[in-house]
Amino acid sequence: MSDFFTKDFLDWLATRLDKDAEEKAAIASNPFMEAFRQALQSHRDQELIQAAYGYQQVIQLGDPRSEKHFVAIALNNLAWIFLTCKTLYNKEEALRLAFRANQFRDEMDPETLHTLAECYFQKGDYEKALATLKKAIEQCEDFVYKQKYLLPREKAFQRYVTER
Repeated sequence: MSDFFTKDFLDWLATRLDKDAEEKAAIASNPFMEAFRQALQSHRDQELIQAAYGYQQVIQLGDPRSEKHFVAIALNNLAWIFLTCKTLYNKEEALRLAFRANQFRDEMDPETLHTLAECYFQKGDYEKALATLKKAIEQCEDFVYKQKYLLPREKAFQRYVTER
């Protein structure tokens, strides 16, 4: 599992969806939310192929108007899996998904901007990666996330830009 989706984050998200029996029953009766819950659980359990399949289901089942938040998470998580899972590695598809997730989040969400920046970086567009990551840093209000994930990547990206 990549450091980007920490076990704590995935545990928190899964816990939010598994709060009580009534909520579980409501989720189970909704194919979209059940697919989302299963994808998160698979991701948390490091079953990345199963998680990717689940996120694809969420993207297909989700209504971008009413379930925009969940679809954006699925797009972003699937993009990250395509960047970090050797078996599923596909930087072109990751970029396409990350770009869509970023649009769903109005280009204001640090996590989707981070994923998009990583996609640009892996495609070799270091300047665009650095600019996108700087935007993620500007938007990020979570001190720990910024310190642990964004600022170290900014330093790495800057090295590539200056060495070119």
